[in-house]
Amino acid sequence: MATGIHKRRSGVPADLIQPDQQHSPTNSPSILITQMARLGWLARVLYLFTKTDVHNLVLPACTLNLVVHAMYSSGVPGLPTLSASTIALSCAKTFLWGYLGLLVIDVTNQLMGQAEDRLNKPFRPLVSGQITVPGAMRLAVVSTGAFVVTANALGVLWTALSFVGATATYNFTGADRSWVGKNLSNAWGYGCFFAAGAWIAVGDLIAGAASGGAPIPPAVLDRLMITAPTLSVLHAANIFCSITIQDLRDVDGDLQSRRTTHNLAWGERAARMCISAGMSVFTAAAAIATQAAGTPWSMPRVGLYAVLVALVAWIGVRILLHVPEYLVVVDPVQPAPADTADSLLPPLAVSKWIHVPTQALRLGVPNPKPLSSLDDSGTQAMVRDEDDDIRGPWVAALKREQAARDDVSFKLYILWLYLYIFTAVV
Repeated sequence: MATGIHKRRSGVPADLIQPDQQHSPTNSPSILITQMARLGWLARVLYLFTKTDVHNLVLPACTLNLVVHAMYSSGVPGLPTLSASTIALSCAKTFLWGYLGLLVIDVTNQLMGQAEDRLNKPFRPLVSGQITVPGAMRLAVVSTGAFVVTANALGVLWTALSFVGATATYNFTGADRSWVGKNLSNAWGYGCFFAAGAWIAVGDLIAGAASGGAPIPPAVLDRLMITAPTLSVLHAANIFCSITIQDLRDVDGDLQSRRTTHNLAWGERAARMCISAGMSVFTAAAAIATQAAGTPWSMPRVGLYAVLVALVAWIGVRILLHVPEYLVVVDPVQPAPADTADSLLPPLAVSKWIHVPTQALRLGVPNPKPLSSLDDSGTQAMVRDEDDDIRGPWVAALKREQAARDDVSFKLYILWLYLYIFTAVV
């Protein structure tokens, strides 16, 4: 990627390279500045590609890595007590695997979803013009190769190959167009991340035992080998049931991508009730499993479940208290498809909010337009019927506020997910 990186067509903004630097290849300070500019551009582009997803995809995998280490950290016959530095290195390996995998899914997904990003995430590098489509395609190829090679070196090659399969299924087969395919693909991808984190920890535990020279008892080894797949499948199932919460904030973007997410297929209220029910069921199931195993309810365990229950209740209230009301209509701004391939697809759609004044009261967003003089009843009348306005300033402000509230709910959900992963050990 470094070759020709200063050229605009390779994905580097031309204004990063000053004219005197382009014509002074033998000037050492200029070469240094040019190289620093290239590295700065690359770091910024990588950051913008992945900034919204590190906390909700990579870090949960690192959390499960730590949990597996905690499950076998001490008191298990045949397994050594690993040092803090060894555990930290194991977590760092998981982060490296996860970040490279995140690059694979984010770059390819953003190549395919530019229409959605223009509406929902205009800061991303492709739609903001900080990298070209050919440059992003090269980055996708390089990151995929680096991902597979790194996974092989870490001993979890199959997790990388499986994740590449999940990425291809999600981005290139149309599986993301239906809510079932989208949620299954998300569960598959998350499952690969969880499996990588768990298996890296298992590998480090086995390597630690091997370095000590003592064989691992068969019963302990069997338990160790079943831990990673059990936890990975459990958390993947959890993701399938509740990951719709990330789609609540992206309605118009999903419509522009011709996706039918869970909330669009079942309706906002029904989908939100399913999210709340899924989180409640998995939290209760973890508590029941703890009770069935005869594990004592220590104060840390009671505190963890108290926080989990509080988060489930808080998120449920948030997403059910603020349910947007809208109709899905054909987007009047988009032109009719010109070629045969596009003409076979359904027309682009947009959400048309209804009962706008009522929803404005719910969200606390006043009409930015001036109001008319008092009418005969002594109340102020609206200048126009906002229910007929799809892209007016008031509706746009309401959609932004709704998306902001749903985004906070999603962040609380990720916090719940982190804590839920710890139920295996606390």
